[in-house]
Amino acid sequence: MKLSALIIKSVNNLLSSNQGKVKLDSSLGRFLLDYQDLARVDEISGHMFFNASQKHQLQTQLYQDHGKAIWGVDVTNKSRLDVAKIHANEKLAGVGPDAQFVLIKSRSGNLSELLSSGMQTVLPLGTSLRCSLSELLIKNIECLIVVENLAAFDAIHTAMLPEQLNSALFVYRGHDRLAKGCQSLLNLVHEQSPNTPLIAFCDYDPDGLKIALTLPHVSQFIYPELNSQQGGELNTVEDYLHQSSAMHYLQKHHNQPGCVIASHISKLRADKLSIKQEHMLAHKLPLMLSEVF
Repeated sequence: MKLSALIIKSVNNLLSSNQGKVKLDSSLGRFLLDYQDLARVDEISGHMFFNASQKHQLQTQLYQDHGKAIWGVDVTNKSRLDVAKIHANEKLAGVGPDAQFVLIKSRSGNLSELLSSGMQTVLPLGTSLRCSLSELLIKNIECLIVVENLAAFDAIHTAMLPEQLNSALFVYRGHDRLAKGCQSLLNLVHEQSPNTPLIAFCDYDPDGLKIALTLPHVSQFIYPELNSQQGGELNTVEDYLHQSSAMHYLQKHHNQPGCVIASHISKLRADKLSIKQEHMLAHKLPLMLSEVF
């Protein structure tokens, strides 16, 4: 088993504690199988045991195999640059490149009031900025919109958004999943400026609604206003049919009487809808705002 930030932390805890008992089927146990000749292994109980002398031998062997500097350091809260200073494998860091940074933009391109550096440059239309969370002035954010797809994020200046969202800050959700930096930003805004609207802009389909509902602290989402012709021309029924697990989630957790989003769930199911963000923007569909709950 490969070395990782959590393995390093677990080994450090083992070596510094008075205990020497490790479960064989745990991640630490699987890692230490390569060192089982230094321990007493009890297959019946499913554990390996290290006494003080065996721990010392284990530590010596780990130093030889992986270098000395990495041990005794809690790398779970270190960046890759931090770990690169003490080890050849910078990817042992627990803090990845996306954990402290976000990709942001505004429709006007002017971010000067949102950055502690006071940057005065107005970004060209369609341009975004990757910046550290520590650079953002959280309390100056009037509205934050999380955008699911990168293509839609890049072209958000073309979106037919409600007028009240013109001053919003847009943040990219992350490739195929919620990036840690975006999650941290949502948490920071909620903690420091709880009245700031947090909004999701996703595909209008079961997966998109599930994303909107599971983003931390999001209370509103953006959806397209469709006429019957557009609903037929722009819809991808095949994609909808591949999203049965998301629809099951929506029906189980959010299809309750009185729940605002229930009407959208019913519409998706009835029309087998899957309208992608890119089509909303390309066809200039009017975009509406709805409460989540």
